[in-house]
Amino acid sequence: MENFEKTWSTTITELIKTFEAELINDICQVYKVKLVGKPNQQDRQYKMLAFYAGEQNLFQREDYRFERAKHASNPNDPCIAASLGKKHLRSTLDRLYIRVKDMLQPPSQGNNYEDLEPQQSWAQPEQSAPIISTESQAMVIDSKEKQGLIQKVTCDNNIVHESQNCQRQTIMVYNVPTKWSSDKIRSAFSDWGRVLNISLKTQHKYYTICVDIVLNPTKDTEFILMPWCTQLGGIWARWFPGEWKLAQRKSREIFQASFRFPADATEDAIYSKFTTDSESLLQYTRAAAWKVIKDKQGLKGILYFETHERLM
Repeated sequence: MENFEKTWSTTITELIKTFEAELINDICQVYKVKLVGKPNQQDRQYKMLAFYAGEQNLFQREDYRFERAKHASNPNDPCIAASLGKKHLRSTLDRLYIRVKDMLQPPSQGNNYEDLEPQQSWAQPEQSAPIISTESQAMVIDSKEKQGLIQKVTCDNNIVHESQNCQRQTIMVYNVPTKWSSDKIRSAFSDWGRVLNISLKTQHKYYTICVDIVLNPTKDTEFILMPWCTQLGGIWARWFPGEWKLAQRKSREIFQASFRFPADATEDAIYSKFTTDSESLLQYTRAAAWKVIKDKQGLKGILYFETHERLM
């Protein structure tokens, strides 16, 4: 910890530079749009602000706290400054949390999860592999005839140091293809952190997975912020806190829309190159999550929205 002060100073400087660059970029994007709109309705500039700031950071123009800013030349100026400032302050604090948590982690545990003892593959029973029941093995071989059965897997090296208890999470994950092998599932979750236990339930062409895992610092912060979907092994999967009941998970499916993709589309291209200016599918539609279903007619997309207003 003797270099902590120097490291801390460097970290703060980096965070401030990132804060300034991202804030200025958003301000320029919002002010590219002119004050155009129908009477008694939100103008285009404010709608652009809502897109970039997000609902949780957006201030309303009618907020009484802006009453003292009566000499603002643009009626949107106060809420643009406040909304984008709040957005990037939140983002900067998230990054700071990750840095501090990483710096304060005990040296004996390592600063990343590659330092921990490697775990055994699921497919190596002669080397004390994870425990899989006979019923579960039958399910893997013939999943089409065993719909709804649960495959429980206990991984090796599942002792958690008390300093990592706060990073241990139970997470429910949707939309993982059943065509994935056990090794691929294990590898995908290893990118999140150290896997302790996994339970898989077959739902037609997809697994519903409950994973007990010690998340790495970056993924732990992402999980706390709880976006509706996240990267898993090259795909986008929906995830939920493990303690959520089915009704709570279903509440995120209330506002949804579906549509067809072009015949030659792939999931990677859909997400990264959906619009000509490289906005992602979620950014372009303001959806909170999405998934792709493949049927006889091709790829069908389903978008999930936080509110009815975002769906419109």
